[in-house]
Amino acid sequence: MKGSAFLPCLVLTAALSGFAALATPPPSGEPLAARSGGSAKMTFTAIPAAESGLAVENPYDDPAMWGARYTEFQGGAIGSGLAAGDIDGDGLTDLFVANKTKPSQLFRQVAPFKFIDITAAAGVAGPAAADGIGWKTGSTLADIDNDGDLDLYVCRFNAPNLLYLNDGHGRFREAAAAAGIALVSGSVVGAFEDYDRDGHLDLFVVTNVLDVDRSGDGERDYLYRNRGDGTFEEITARAGLALDAGRGHSATWFDSNDDGWADLYIANDFSAPDHLYRNNGDGTFADVLAAALPHTTWFSMGADAADINNDGLTDLLVAEMAGTTHFKSKVAMGDMGGLVDYMDTLPTPQYMKNAVFLNSGTDRFLEIAKMTGLGSTDWTWSARFEDLDNDGWVDLHVTNGMVRPFVDSDLLNQIKKFETPREAIALMKAQPPQRDVNLAYRNDGNLRFTKVQQDWGLAHASVSFGSVFADFDRDGDLDLVYVNYEDTVSLYRNDSPAGNRLVIALRGTRGNAQAVGAQVTALTDQGRQTRRLTVARGALSSSEPILHFGLGASETVADLEIRWPGGLVQQTGPLAANRRYTFTEPADAAPPDAARAHRPADAGLLADQAADLGLDFLNQERVFNDMRRPAQSLLPNRMNTLGGGFALGDANGDGHTDVFFCGAAGQASGLYLNDGTGRFRRSRQQQPWDDTIEREAMAAVFLDVDRNGTMDLIVTAGSTEPDKDSDLLRSRLYLNKGHARFTAAGAAQFPAPAVSSSVVAAGDYDRDGDLDVFIGGRVVPGEYPRTPPSVLLENRDGAFVDVTDTVCPALRQAGLVTSALWTDADADGHVDLLLAGEWMPLRLFHNEGRGAFSETTEAAGLAKLTGWWNSLTAADVNHDGHLDYIAGNQGLNSKYHASEARPTSIYYGDFEGNGRYEIVESEYEGDRLYPVRGRSCSSRAMPSLRTKFPTFRDFGAALLPEIYPTEKLSESLQLHATELASGVFLNDGHGRYTFRAFPRLAQTSPIFGTAAADFNGDGWLDIVAVQNFHGPQVETGRYDGGISLLLIGDGQGGFRAAPAQESGIALAGEGRSVALADWDQDGRPGLLITRTNATVMALNPRTAPNGRSFRVELTGQPGNPAGIGGRVTAHYAEGRAQVIELAAGSGYLSQSEPVAFFCYAPGQSPTRLEVVWPDGTRTTHACPPGTIRLTLKPTD
Repeated sequence: MKGSAFLPCLVLTAALSGFAALATPPPSGEPLAARSGGSAKMTFTAIPAAESGLAVENPYDDPAMWGARYTEFQGGAIGSGLAAGDIDGDGLTDLFVANKTKPSQLFRQVAPFKFIDITAAAGVAGPAAADGIGWKTGSTLADIDNDGDLDLYVCRFNAPNLLYLNDGHGRFREAAAAAGIALVSGSVVGAFEDYDRDGHLDLFVVTNVLDVDRSGDGERDYLYRNRGDGTFEEITARAGLALDAGRGHSATWFDSNDDGWADLYIANDFSAPDHLYRNNGDGTFADVLAAALPHTTWFSMGADAADINNDGLTDLLVAEMAGTTHFKSKVAMGDMGGLVDYMDTLPTPQYMKNAVFLNSGTDRFLEIAKMTGLGSTDWTWSARFEDLDNDGWVDLHVTNGMVRPFVDSDLLNQIKKFETPREAIALMKAQPPQRDVNLAYRNDGNLRFTKVQQDWGLAHASVSFGSVFADFDRDGDLDLVYVNYEDTVSLYRNDSPAGNRLVIALRGTRGNAQAVGAQVTALTDQGRQTRRLTVARGALSSSEPILHFGLGASETVADLEIRWPGGLVQQTGPLAANRRYTFTEPADAAPPDAARAHRPADAGLLADQAADLGLDFLNQERVFNDMRRPAQSLLPNRMNTLGGGFALGDANGDGHTDVFFCGAAGQASGLYLNDGTGRFRRSRQQQPWDDTIEREAMAAVFLDVDRNGTMDLIVTAGSTEPDKDSDLLRSRLYLNKGHARFTAAGAAQFPAPAVSSSVVAAGDYDRDGDLDVFIGGRVVPGEYPRTPPSVLLENRDGAFVDVTDTVCPALRQAGLVTSALWTDADADGHVDLLLAGEWMPLRLFHNEGRGAFSETTEAAGLAKLTGWWNSLTAADVNHDGHLDYIAGNQGLNSKYHASEARPTSIYYGDFEGNGRYEIVESEYEGDRLYPVRGRSCSSRAMPSLRTKFPTFRDFGAALLPEIYPTEKLSESLQLHATELASGVFLNDGHGRYTFRAFPRLAQTSPIFGTAAADFNGDGWLDIVAVQNFHGPQVETGRYDGGISLLLIGDGQGGFRAAPAQESGIALAGEGRSVALADWDQDGRPGLLITRTNATVMALNPRTAPNGRSFRVELTGQPGNPAGIGGRVTAHYAEGRAQVIELAAGSGYLSQSEPVAFFCYAPGQSPTRLEVVWPDGTRTTHACPPGTIRLTLKPTD
């Protein structure tokens, strides 16, 4: 039966236990009107003003705009908005338009898309503006006095704001002064919300610049509490909101932490910080922006909140002015020198790009704008999420443009030469308006948006400001109208041909008659969708106060959950699609306490125990900018904050695993000893590394070098703070004399070169019973991206010999190595060497077993996937008995894009012909290859570019070969990346690998450390990945969008990203290394995690998982007591097998406890264990059910 053929009976129940069914009238419902337009494809149809009756001119004709008030006008008092709603109760949506200088206009809709001007009769024209007084900005329709009709609040510049109270018939009287909200300031928009849940709509007024002579940073904002008697009191300071000046463009109420209380985001232009005010529930707010968000936008403009991924949590987009093309971005990117330095000092960084804050269900948001395709939308004002094509996913529409091209770098350079402001104003006024195309993005799901403005008929080039959505023809889809600069409004009818839909109207009975702040979730057979009724959205405007759900193919809604603003939860039961419902708030029950606040630390699978364990090591990177080195000013990333490695091993021989943390330059490394109970204390013995704190320790590995039964320690040295060839870059061997007393070995015993290194990995490649060592070169200080040397050191009776050139010459120039893994890739009993690095593929060197290696990268299917690989972990992720390889990479949430056909590239050459090498990066836009960096920074490094390209336009239009001669490019060192996603290389069992990218939520930031084990007890291998990097040059901005994550394996090589509330992982800052350790000896692996400029974390399962876990230790021979390189395979009754290989060095700069951790579902314990020992011998062992710890020997 079609959904429109019946109206089911509705049973209203409280969602929280303890509340009986609420006796309330059933909601009214009516079928939607027939679809408009009759189009066969998704499109919008423009309705001309002559047809609609929306006769609007919106002139900007006050001479003060280009005279006495130019600075204020140009600085923010520019746009105007509009408001949609049914002002007279006739069921049709009407429209108010705030004209900039002329009297505003109110249009009554008399038939679908037919309007008449009733401004005079309604009494809302307001005075005209003149002499910089009374320019209209934002407008809002809301039921301010709770009498059941929509009132109107109009913001003005340098004149009292206006409040028009509705008599219920569409006639208004002005009462702002009597109500106490006739604010005179640089008001932008009034955002109404019942923030204290007392049933009365309160008011927040965001402001922009009023008088640059008095307050160049702008004006403060205002919060007014509605007393409920028709008056308001200003309580900004009392409520805990800042009184600092700001230059705001939007104020967005939304429930950021899902606790039932309205929070507030304020978007400020220029240097004034944005604010995220979390509602404390007691009438006050706390600014949690620094704790909740990794960074914000610089030129913050319009904003909107919506659930973009249908997980029930509200996300937030804040728009900026970043150009959508290479040309636009380069013309707007002027001399960034001083600004870049300033931006780098801000407590919460601000960047010139949009921000999409994805709600994690914790107190920390992810930031994913670049990954979604929404990182730049041109000079955006109103950004609005709605489901425009009725497919169940909210899409995005943005209005764009500017009255003049105020950020044209060439114009600004001309202005700098003028002697008087009058000349500058005259030049700017003579320019044409910056008419940008308004953009529409279809939400494709999976955090992807695609531009569709052309396909959807919305590609209108204009200067457009406020926008609203409304169902003008009551057919159940959302129509669009926006205001334009010196032009009529643009009205579009939505002619969506497909997709079922639902329209919800709400009526409050406990005050707040409009139910502003209500949250409604629809459950269908395709999932869930959540909407929130918010008055002011986007910029300067308020949309029709309804909630729209696109249902796609679903003909019914299984349940609709309404969370009323006062806290009451109501559930409807099934609803038919393609109808408009009106729900009335139940009035006969007290609202329950909302208890939905984000509490990941209370409920997640993993909990941080570092403080309880005594693990207090703090990595402290010294301030150093290697981009200031000669010939490195165009360095893409700082190379001096890449450390943070650590190693696990028994340093004092007491049978318990200890941990060594690598210290950054300027601080000592730390050895923490396990006291036998799982707690640690820092060793206070004098150690040789205490005397070398200027050496940056990168990675470490415990191993028994001299076969004396004690664990020695190798620590690599790196960074770019020392000059190349400095002795501070020489890796060190520390010999253990017993009881964790170490001495430094000499160069004869450990001939490591003075190279800025990254990883150290130990393995017995020659099967002589002791461990040999590979040390990976990471960077040549001052000469990035030139390849540094790497080295293979063979252990010969406790002394190491450099055998690189005889055993595997290709290793010497292996690349910019980040990770190395000794692993038996082909299961032939000999460990091979697998390398990861920047600007290179995973490189596989096969151990021929005759003291020689051959590279098999191409044969293994790895050669084409060059990337910025950070880490390697061996794991049998699909439980087929073959080792797969987890590889951390850059991720997909940056300005860089890569494919085999269109790689991202870097060139290093003498482009000026002066003997000095410089860096040039390139990226494709379509099929055209452009430089990544702009004219300003490039010409500082290569001055000839200023002459060759006198203007930013010239530079922005030029292709890479037109800027840098082809012969110079061809002579340079060239490196390319074709894959930036992190993922796993699946082993087909025959020596070839297929790459499978991780889910998109794992691509939000670079992945550094990875570790694999079954953390949720379902019998399948999972992955913990740590993320973020703050080292990119400032124009790029930090890669800080992730919070690290747990990837839940399905046993087939696939993974899902566990929500942070499920995993308990929500790491702010820069995650570096992670390793497995069972410090409490319960057979279940915990995780140690290091972070740059933060203390170490120790994550342990909070409760016993459903599965059964056990640990397997190998007792090897002297020289390799832990059996490093051994492989343990668990065989199960159903024929499944899982292999785990013991490594000394894996992931990113880390060494896990040398233990194999297995987990199985109840009743499915392994039938036997098979061990391949480091020397190639094989043994088989029983695995008794219920075992927690097994220690195996070759002779068992």
